[in-house]
Amino acid sequence: MTSFNEDNKRNVAIVLENILNPENNIPQNIKMRVIREMLWSATADYQSIDDHKYKLPIWSENAIYFFQEWLNNGNTGLRHEHIFPKNLIINKLTNMQNLNVDDIYILLHRFAHGAVVTTDEDRYLNNLGLRQAIPENYNPNVLPLEGDYLELLFSRYIQAGINLKFVTFQGNEIMPTDNYYIHNGNVLVNNFINNINFENWIMHNGL
Repeated sequence: MTSFNEDNKRNVAIVLENILNPENNIPQNIKMRVIREMLWSATADYQSIDDHKYKLPIWSENAIYFFQEWLNNGNTGLRHEHIFPKNLIINKLTNMQNLNVDDIYILLHRFAHGAVVTTDEDRYLNNLGLRQAIPENYNPNVLPLEGDYLELLFSRYIQAGINLKFVTFQGNEIMPTDNYYIHNGNVLVNNFINNINFENWIMHNGL
């Protein structure tokens, strides 16, 4: 899966490699603070634009409907949600062998994505015990850097029955497409999703 902010993820990987390098002797509390901020940046920032957390290409169907029906409420009732729990990415980062920028970038490229969901969906994920966890049939310690990973990435939403769609924007108006990331419990990885031209997406959405 690709992302609208691949270059930003590469820059975040460079920062994380330096922070995690044991030769730099960075105190653990500072190290963890920077890691958490960088993982937020990997899902919410675009290049020099900070905290661009709602203009994302991945929205739940319910979030799209809510936004369209209650446009005057702004982003009230919506959440920027990390598709894959940050704590599991942090665990992978802090236990990586032969730490290098390329492997960190691949990890971010695969697992550091944001989605916009409703507050009710966010609460439902929490009630299922999936705020900082993945379903029991997946191993939280295995985040593959090669091979198939999409079912693992979306496993929380599959378990919760939350459909995710690819969207674009016209000004501040959301424009849902007919293309799903997840629909009825299935990860849909068609040629369109695999080959999204985010350069055009960014230009179209005014980033």
